Order: sequence, then structure tokens, then C-alpha cells
Amino acid sequence: MWPICLCLLILQSTVFADRADRVPLKEHGVQRVKNRLFPGCSFGGFVHELGDTWNPDLGSPFGILHCVRCECLTITKKRRVVGKTKCQNIKRDCPEPLCKEPVLLPGQCCKTCPTQEYSNPANSEGLVPENPQSHHQEFYSLLTDVSFTTKDVLGRGYFTLEESVLCFSIVCERALLEVTSVQFLDADSNILYEQNATQPTAAASMKVCGTWEHIPRVYKAALLSGGLRAVLTTESFPDGQLEGTIHVNELDSQEIFSAVLHSDISKLDEETASGGITMISLEKNGDIEHAIFLVKLHNVFEKYQKQLDTIPVTITVSRTGGRQQRINIINMQIIPQQATIRFRWEAMTNQELRWLARQQLSLSVNVQGALAETFNGIIKIKQTCTAFRAALSGGDALISSSTGAGGTADFSIGDNGALLYRIHIMGMSSPVTAITIEGETIKQGQIRIVSNFVRSYSDGWAEGAFHKQNTKEVEALLSNKLFINVATERFSDGEIRGQVVGEMFQEDRSEFPFLLTGSEMEPVVRTPIAGQAWISINKLCQIHYEIILHGITGNRGNEFVAVIYADTTEQHKRNLITFNRNRAEGTAIGISKYLFQAMNNEYVILQINSKGYPAGEIRGKVTVINNCQDTYELLMQSDETNNELDEVNFSCVYERKEYEDGASWTSAFDSCVMCSCQRSMVVCDRMLCPTVTCENTVQLEGECCPSCGVVSTGEIALSLPDLAQEEVASGCFFEADQKWHAYATSWHPYIPPFGFSSCALCSCVPGKNEVSCTRSTCLTLTCSEDEQWRANPTDCCLQCRAKSTESPTISSTMTEMRGLQPADGVDTSKKQEGGNCLNV
Repeated sequence: MWPICLCLLILQSTVFADRADRVPLKEHGVQRVKNRLFPGCSFGGFVHELGDTWNPDLGSPFGILHCVRCECLTITKKRRVVGKTKCQNIKRDCPEPLCKEPVLLPGQCCKTCPTQEYSNPANSEGLVPENPQSHHQEFYSLLTDVSFTTKDVLGRGYFTLEESVLCFSIVCERALLEVTSVQFLDADSNILYEQNATQPTAAASMKVCGTWEHIPRVYKAALLSGGLRAVLTTESFPDGQLEGTIHVNELDSQEIFSAVLHSDISKLDEETASGGITMISLEKNGDIEHAIFLVKLHNVFEKYQKQLDTIPVTITVSRTGGRQQRINIINMQIIPQQATIRFRWEAMTNQELRWLARQQLSLSVNVQGALAETFNGIIKIKQTCTAFRAALSGGDALISSSTGAGGTADFSIGDNGALLYRIHIMGMSSPVTAITIEGETIKQGQIRIVSNFVRSYSDGWAEGAFHKQNTKEVEALLSNKLFINVATERFSDGEIRGQVVGEMFQEDRSEFPFLLTGSEMEPVVRTPIAGQAWISINKLCQIHYEIILHGITGNRGNEFVAVIYADTTEQHKRNLITFNRNRAEGTAIGISKYLFQAMNNEYVILQINSKGYPAGEIRGKVTVINNCQDTYELLMQSDETNNELDEVNFSCVYERKEYEDGASWTSAFDSCVMCSCQRSMVVCDRMLCPTVTCENTVQLEGECCPSCGVVSTGEIALSLPDLAQEEVASGCFFEADQKWHAYATSWHPYIPPFGFSSCALCSCVPGKNEVSCTRSTCLTLTCSEDEQWRANPTDCCLQCRAKSTESPTISSTMTEMRGLQPADGVDTSKKQEGGNCLNV
């Protein structure tokens, strides 16, 4: 997915007239942000979550090290949580076998008896278990003013957890100036995640939208247990002005309406501000509808816990506007320890349901204690950052049509509860007669018509505000049960149709999509398919695109290909990624300067080719304002194209070249030094030369280590320099160091992130043109563990302090491996080269 970012969407309160004027659906004051890097651990080219444990896999010849356990530890630096990898040898933690002849089974670290159940010490501290219900769960938070500069500043937070993605929407009820960031804190006030605004914003009311991707399991566990807090920071209060604990929403996705409750008493002299949240769902019993209310009050009942056994509470529902009218009054006794007030509004009338759906009801909670306090709020439709969209195609019509027509529609809920719509259609075969929003099927195949927007239709567009919604429409919108149908003179039942679907917030899809239809082809292609495309350009002049096709009939599989070009002559044509079923998403780099210029000044053509239509089945015009034609040459020559990294991008720049995390390469200054990229840091190691036992050694050209002067090929003995000279083009290529090695030469392999390993020896086998690597076997020591040590940090095997007679031997198997630097010490052979290599 394209790098995520936070938008501060400034929603100015607007009252729409009954006439469907042109209403912009795009939120005002969009602010883009750059997120902090993923707080995990990078090891061997892989990124691990906080709390993860694993056995490192070093590849050939070592494979998985079952006696080494690595863990991604959580550490705090300046209130920010980061990850640190710690690896240790766990062989000493193995339980003592109870039999005389234990065996070591494949894939295990500890020896066991044949009848003994195996217990891996690496699993003694397991990972945080996944909650089986965590694939989708909703949370809420009441954010109160912790700065005490205003009488009443409250915000309501909506949080939706989908797998490892947390989408959040924070609605501020009162003025809040200069919002700079959103933070997520743990119980110790450490900042687990933060998203910063690019510049301060100010507005009378606003909605903060964002997505936290790759949330670690340890944070999910804290989220489920109420251990996370959400904080809004401002320029005046960088440590936070609004703050609230995140709780599990008991109503989950059934919540339809809500109210933020404000206290009628100033709290400037108290340590904690008070307020409340009301969450409302609907329940239907036959034709009778009931409302379920959950009221959560903050910092209210706690003060009465030692004074009263029960607290009298009166809840009043009133109609707003004009003369206030009390609709429902409920009296109850609340236990101070009770966290939730739950009540049921039985058998609501149709008029009461309409008032509820049109945000014309208010809720009042009167707490009758020693200090009487009342909390008030307007009941509103659940207002999150969810985008409601529909893609219209002939293939999705009630009776499928193939005319090349298509359309797209966006819906949102206004501050006053009105349903705002914007619909764009193209290529209709005859005049449009109806643009209806439709609900569920009533009976005998009849579909309930909610409203007809055709009066607001002009030149392919219909825009306006729908004020006459009922609870049925609100429920249908939030549960993806509304449809848009466009009828024409030729197709009275509908030429194109699409389902309105709620999508969690995605910054890259916040704009109105570009429409792709067969009617834009020359000549027109009569196809039931239509498409939507979102195109954006980042600072590095890279094009990010997402394309979705709709109305595909039959088994057409992955037969579609997207292309982009400047004009109908298909100059500067560029193929994009092929489709996975009906979707294509990716990033295009190296786009020509002419394409950027055409996209900025006029348009470029985005076209979808298929097997049936290799010259194009649908297409559309795309315009994206950019300045890439001015900065193109500068960007092509710049070595700072890594300034804007993806969320989990830990690449390195070495000698004006970018390397991915975990990549390794030969130093530009010394061919006997290998470097690797380790979490955005370049670490270099000088090659370790194996011990040469022969008397006559030679140093071959291009080799870093000396070798024996004579080698046997099995038939005759040859001089190694002569052999290397004759067979220079037939040596061995070793993938790990990306080098050619002469026949019969030996070397220790380079294994990032550990560096060169003295515990293995690789050789170029004469006559076979292949590399053979073997691992060292350390002899059994007779001294105690306290007397075992390494004379040099790079030694593979331990030796006894009193008597050092042990030396490594080379074999095809390794029964014990203790020479890994992360497990037993730090490799002091690492050097800093040219200012680019770091000591570790």
C-alpha cells in the first residue's frame, strides 16, 4: 500500500438549502503528514514486530539456528518506543535428559529421550496470542481537555481494528486551534505511534482522520485491555491538549447514532475534566423499533463512591429547534461503581425515528448528587471518516447492459445530518430519466425507492443534499445496503447500477476518482465494464495508481492490462502493472518528462486493454497538477531520492547508490571489505582469512586471502597461479559476496548481519566449477562453562582458559554452534570506512 498519512479534515459547519445546489463533497483543509518509521526490528532483510521471537535463518550453509533465539525488544528513547534485536544462545537452557542415550532430532536444539516429549526453550516466552475476534473490532474514546485553558473542549474518537490496521476518526465538538499531531500513548505515557501535521490548522469544528498500519500484536493486546490513550497535540500544548483512554465499543458496528455530552459546570479548578458519550443502536421487533442507549460518563461517579450507595439520575430526550419539546424521560438509580448507564427507548413512533435520523433530538443526563451536574448533547449520526462510494456499470444493472456507459458516486454525512451526494456518469445510450437511490427489496421483487436525484442532474453530474432521510436509510447506508440506479429512455429499469459501500479512510483515495468507460474509446466499445482510478504524484515524481474494474461478467480472470500515454497517438506510452482479478495498484517510476507535462497542462489517457479488446476496452482522461516537468532533471541527478521513505523502508545510501535493508555489497574503497545495510545503517567488515597450513602460499590477483601454491585436481598437480590464469573465466561465483573466486581458493563466507563467519569455510572446487561450504565442528571441552572463553572475538570455538588444545575441524555437519556474535559478544573487527561504515 502506498505510504499512509494523516489528514486533518476541516469541516466547516454548513447549512444546506432544500434545493440541491452544487455541494462539494471533498473535505476542506486537507493536511498531509509524514509518519514515524515502523517501530520494529530489522534482521537479515526481514522486519519483525515488537515482541516477536524467532530462530534466525542464515541460509546456506548454516540454515536455521535452532539453538539461537532472537527477540525484538521494546525500548524507549525520548518517550518514543523503538525496537532492538537481542539474540542469545539457548542451548544452556535445555532440560537435562532423563535417559542415558538422548538423541538430537532434526529441527530441535535440545537432546531428548526417545519417549520424552520435546520442549523448546525458545517458546518459554511466547508471542502475544492473537485474539480470535480481533480481525474486526471497534473502539471508542472520549477526549477531554487536559490543558484546562477552555471551559469545554471535547472530542469523540472512533477506532476500527481490521487485522493489523487501526483506522481512527476523531471528531472535535468545540474550537481547537493549531492541531499539530495525533499520538497514541501507553500506560507509562510513552509515545507508541505519532502522526504529525505538515502545518498547523485551525477551525471551529473538525474531523481528524488517519490510519495506523502494521500495529504490533503487543499494542493490539494493550488496545483490547484499555491500555492505550489517544492524544491531540497543538502548537501551544505539544504534550497534548485533548486526551482520552481507548475502550472497546460494546455496541461494536451496531452503533448508528451518538452524542458527546458536555457538562454545564466549569471544571477549570479540577484536576480532570468531565464529560460523556452516548452510543445508540436500533433493534427491530416485527414492525416495532426500539433504541438501545449506552451512556458513558467520565470523572463523574468516582467522586461519589465513598459517599453514596446509589445516585439518582434523570435522562431526558428532547426535540431541538424552535420550542424545546421533551419526548422521553427516564429515572433510575445508578451504583457509583457502575461504568455504563444502559436503557431502552421502547416502541419509537415513526415521527420520533425521523427526528432521530435528522439529528433533531438532544440528550440530557442529570446527576443528582451533592453537587448537581447536568450533561447535554445533540444526538447525531455516527460521524467517522468512512467514505461511502458506488461504482456504476452496465454489468451490475438489474438487467445487464453493454453500452460502454459508467459512473461513480460519493456520499457523506453533513454536520447537520444531511446526506451529501455527488454522482458522475458518462456514455449513456439515451437521455437520463431517473437517478434513484434505492433500499431493500420490499416484497414480490419490488425495490424501495428512497429518492430521485434527477432534478439535480446536468451535463453528466448530479450534486446536492438529501435532508429527508429516515432511520431505514441511515441504517442501510452504514451497513452497505443502498444502491444507485440510473435509468434512461432506452433502459427504463436501469442502464447502470452500483452498490454504495463504506470504505475505511485511505488518504490516497480521498479525491473523487477518475472514470473509465468504453464510451471514451474511439470507436466506442460496447462493454458492460466500467472503472475507477485514483492517481497521485509524490515529491519524487513517482506516480501511485489504484484502478478498480466493475461489471465484469463471466470468467475473465487476470486478462486486463493498464497503460498510460500522452494522447491518442500513444506517444510516451507506459505499461503499468497487470491486474489481480479486478484491481491493479502500484507505483510507476521513471515516467517521461512529457507525460508529467501533459498530465499537468491538459490530460493523459489511462486505458485498460484486455484479451478481447487488445487495442483498449475502456479508458479515461487523467489530470494531476504537478511541478515535475520543472524539477525532473534535478530529481534524476539527485542522490537524495530516499528522503521520503515508506513506513517500513530502512534502505541505506552508500556512494550515491541506494541499497535495500538487508542487502550486502563489496566496498567501493576496498574489495576485501564487505558492507551491508542494517536498518538504515551501513556496516562494513574486513574479510577474515582462513588459516593456511601449507608452507608455500601465494596471493592471487583479485583474491583477498593467501592460498597454497599447489593443488591436486585428482589426476595431476598444478601450480595454483597457472591454474587460475588458465581458468580465470571458469572459476566459481559465490552468491553471498557476489564475487568470482579462483579454483582451490578458500574463504570464510559473509553472512549479514553477523559479518564474516569463522565457523564455516567455502572453497572453489577444482574441475567442478562450484562452491562447497562446510561448517566447523568444535571439540568437546573438558573444563567447566565458567572456564570456557574465546581468545579472539572472531574465533568460532570456545577453549579452556587453563589449557587451550582445542582447534576447529571442518565437516559437513555442525553439532554445536557458539560462535555467533549476537549470542556471545560483539565483533570488534568491524571498522568505519570513509564515514559510511559504523562501529557496532
